[in-house]
Amino acid sequence: MNCGTLAASLASHPGGHSRTGSPGPGTCRAAAAALSSFLSALLLTALALLLLHLLAAAGWWLFDRLMDPMLERSRDALRQEQLLRTLKHGEQLRQQQAAERRRRRQSRRVRDLEGQLQQLVPEELAAFRRLCWAELELPAHSSWTAVRQQWRRSSLRWHPDHGGDSATWLRKQRAYDALKDLRDQPSAEGPSQPSLSAPRSRRGWPWRR
Repeated sequence: MNCGTLAASLASHPGGHSRTGSPGPGTCRAAAAALSSFLSALLLTALALLLLHLLAAAGWWLFDRLMDPMLERSRDALRQEQLLRTLKHGEQLRQQQAAERRRRRQSRRVRDLEGQLQQLVPEELAAFRRLCWAELELPAHSSWTAVRQQWRRSSLRWHPDHGGDSATWLRKQRAYDALKDLRDQPSAEGPSQPSLSAPRSRRGWPWRR
């Protein structure tokens, strides 16, 4: 039963109540007012939520506009730093590779005091020279002239035919041969000793011509 039927029924019964006990016009109006209030509140809540959403979107847009240049500068600085780090690492790697190539070019294949062939870089050659000088009972950095004189003086004393030990003789022979082969090799600890085997021109030095 709707409100129009309810009003007609109340009009036909002055007592204000229908025979079936239905509510009166005041109750219908109160229900309509409550529904209207609920709908109004719901509409206001929706409007408030929409307004909050718009405010949040506007705030985020403003924040993005303000922060985007700063973020872009930060990204540029980070990219530049990464690029510089990559270039520095590449330069260090190239320098290491160039140094390794130089060391390999300056390396020499020698026979050590035990008779084994070894490929030695300049630092190892310097240590091997010191070992050879010590084996020939010479001070470090002795010239080739001193090595040759020491060999001529002491080779007979070290020889097995004159009471020397065979193993010791072989070590000293290898030390002498190694120093002979390395006399023109630049040393990592200083300039190389001049070679005495190269013939000198009889015409004198070039600048005296």
